[in-house]
Amino acid sequence: MKLVSRIRRRPSIPADDDEGTILIVTIGYAVLALVVILVRVDATSVYLEQKRLDTVVDAAVLAAADGFELAVTDGHPTARPT
Repeated sequence: MKLVSRIRRRPSIPADDDEGTILIVTIGYAVLALVVILVRVDATSVYLEQKRLDTVVDAAVLAAADGFELAVTDGHPTARPT
């Protein structure tokens, strides 16, 4: 019975106290979501650019390796163009 009487004695919270706070929270979450999306897009762009660069470097190394023949002359390795 005492719990019920304590609940009834609690003063009511006026409805005007939280007016506008939902808008601020919504704007904050929207800004946070936009920042997360932009960071994710930039990270994906950097990753894809790195993969493209790795492919170009691998092709250049393969082309360079195909242009030479390795031989050992007098105990020293030499590269001769083919």
